[in-house]
Amino acid sequence: MPSEFYGEAISEALLLQILDDSIQREEASLEVMCHPAFIDHAIMSSAYCHPRLAELEVLTSEALKYAVAERGYRLGTYRDV
Repeated sequence: MPSEFYGEAISEALLLQILDDSIQREEASLEVMCHPAFIDHAIMSSAYCHPRLAELEVLTSEALKYAVAERGYRLGTYRDV
């Protein structure tokens, strides 16, 4: 499946829709590739500079954290794999 969580469309609603779609497909897990970041001199030259800030804002939202848990997902890292 192509990554939907990318570019100008990044939002909490989009990520929750991706999770809901995964639930409908009865998937046991879901991997979401993301590149959140604070802006520094290296990132300022990236074409993906501003979307990284949007990703950071969405992915650190307290409301999103609870909405993800309500859907039965547990956030993890590669250590969990």
